[in-house]
Amino acid sequence: MRRYMPLLALITLCSVVSAYVYRCEPGTEPTVCQIWNLQYDEATVTKHPDRLPNVNISSAVRTVQLRYERAYYARYHLESYDLTLHATVLRNPSVVMIHETRLHHLVLPTNLQVGDFTDNILSVVETYPNKTYDVLYLDLSDNSLDDVANLTVLVRLQTLNLDNNRIKTLEPNTFTRMENLTHLYLGQNRIYSFEFNTLPKALTVLWLPRNQQKELKLVGYVLPALKELDLASNVLSTVDIAALFTAFPALEVVLVSHNPFQKHEAKRILTELKRRNVSYYIGVKRDHDMECDYDEYIVEEVCFTESDVIASTVWKGIVLIVLAVLVYAMFRRFNSSRMPSSSLRFSGFRPIEKSRSFGTVSTSALMSSVINEPANVLDLKFEVAVQVQIPQGVRLIDGYMQMFDDIVGKVRILQIWRDVHG
Repeated sequence: MRRYMPLLALITLCSVVSAYVYRCEPGTEPTVCQIWNLQYDEATVTKHPDRLPNVNISSAVRTVQLRYERAYYARYHLESYDLTLHATVLRNPSVVMIHETRLHHLVLPTNLQVGDFTDNILSVVETYPNKTYDVLYLDLSDNSLDDVANLTVLVRLQTLNLDNNRIKTLEPNTFTRMENLTHLYLGQNRIYSFEFNTLPKALTVLWLPRNQQKELKLVGYVLPALKELDLASNVLSTVDIAALFTAFPALEVVLVSHNPFQKHEAKRILTELKRRNVSYYIGVKRDHDMECDYDEYIVEEVCFTESDVIASTVWKGIVLIVLAVLVYAMFRRFNSSRMPSSSLRFSGFRPIEKSRSFGTVSTSALMSSVINEPANVLDLKFEVAVQVQIPQGVRLIDGYMQMFDDIVGKVRILQIWRDVHG
């Protein structure tokens, strides 16, 4: 056995030397390191510790950004960010940025100060109640979180972004211990009821757009530092301005656009905000005329949703889509009885196009099939095209339906018959 030891040592040495070494992109050092396509699998490393990825990273690096190609073959490169990857592989960076991956599990390191994990598929953020966390800034927007109760231990947080997740309810104590929290973003979730009295007194910015708020509970508490409140694109029918400023006396910006107010109510709200010298838009006011969607009206360069659109257009869109499907099925059955099934050729279904603007889904030609028969027998062409534009209302994202403002359904059925060639 001893005579084979040098050979085994040589094989081991060669395997170590030949292992791929990840390096920081040139120009990003000395304090920032950007690494492309780092492959890490928690289960594999647990079973085979010798398979840890090798990263050549300086001890001076404080910020690590992991970048990945948006390709199908790269979908398993990084699914979990755990303490081994953070401490052993990346050497405890204080700032970590990971965007647009299939990252679904995050174990939050205690020494992380800035975490930017936007646009992944995170469903679990793991923390430990008996540990102290240093994180000051945490961006978890554009993920798949539906429960954020374990974030209560992040008592040093100053900014928390939970935009565009799947949050329906928030535990009453979710934010109460976050005494340093000043910026909280909860837009584009599924929140129907929100308890303002659970928020920390230091909060200055609160965004709640594109949720399902029907009313504001504004009695019995005061947030003295709140300056910016975004309530746009909810389903509010009124806002008690007096109660609003009693609860939030320092308000400077209040966004209320795209709510289904009656026109006189929208005018009253904006007039009250102007009288108090409070802005109802962010950015530079346009010199040219503002344009709204056809199902909206405009007051003071602000678009509002027609109050009767939400109920009527939802049902209209659903009925028209069902009608299109039934018509398509009827013609499929009719044509299959007139010609051999072997002579049918289908072009298939066109893919759904999804726009990222405010979670809008634009489905163009949701269903399209073309049936062709050879010449001199039957040439039949039938196309059903369904267009559903959803700037507000029912939203289709990853197989889930979510109400958020209103729905505009457009259905176009085009039928083209051609006579038998003969």
